[in-house]
Amino acid sequence: MGASQGEVPGPVAASGIDVEEFRACARSFLRDHESLLLERSSMIFELDTAKSTSLREESRHSVLERENTHLRLELGSQLAVLGRTMSGILGHFSAAEALEQAQADIVHLTEELLQKESLAASLARETEGLKGQLQAIRLERETEGHRRDKEKRGLELTIKREGEKWKAQLAEATRTCQKLQDQVDRKSGQGQLSVGSASSSLELMWKQKVLSLQKQNKSLREEVSALEEKIREEDSFKPRAKPRKRTKATR
Repeated sequence: MGASQGEVPGPVAASGIDVEEFRACARSFLRDHESLLLERSSMIFELDTAKSTSLREESRHSVLERENTHLRLELGSQLAVLGRTMSGILGHFSAAEALEQAQADIVHLTEELLQKESLAASLARETEGLKGQLQAIRLERETEGHRRDKEKRGLELTIKREGEKWKAQLAEATRTCQKLQDQVDRKSGQGQLSVGSASSSLELMWKQKVLSLQKQNKSLREEVSALEEKIREEDSFKPRAKPRKRTKATR
């Protein structure tokens, strides 16, 4: 459809662009961008939860250390009582019956001492095992934290880079649209450019830009989904700490 010489087309006919459609596409892209930011916040929350679990393991290890220290103090107290008992027996009793009773007491205290030593050795072994488990969990959490931090930084960089690329493309498309609009206004008055041809070219350019943005948005969402799936798979294979068996001390 050609324009007669001297006739200046209106702005709507010259542009041939569905502005509302383009704005809707832009709003959709921004909503997807906000959704990606929310997914990133969820990943940060999972990382904080893992750190909290590590702190609970350290607290459990501290309780076990206190129990072991208390048992050692109690063992020292029993040894002191045994020493005082033996000194008192040797110092104040010399009769055979008293010696027999003292020997029986010594045997009884020796049995208790052996039991407590066995319990202390068992707790020491369990403490060493828990130390190894705690160290392994700590290393695993640190490795996982570093990996998630790296993936989070990569995701943030990707989102930032895609946002900047989209802004640059939008600015370039706006400048191109303005140039075409100026060219249409300039040449349509001279009878050298078909308004219909310019409008079709401009509309095709905008459609290509929108399709490009949609493809980039889809690629980014697929990347985030793959990252979440990888995190879920790794979480499903995490080793669980075995519950510690409580051993009652012989009184």
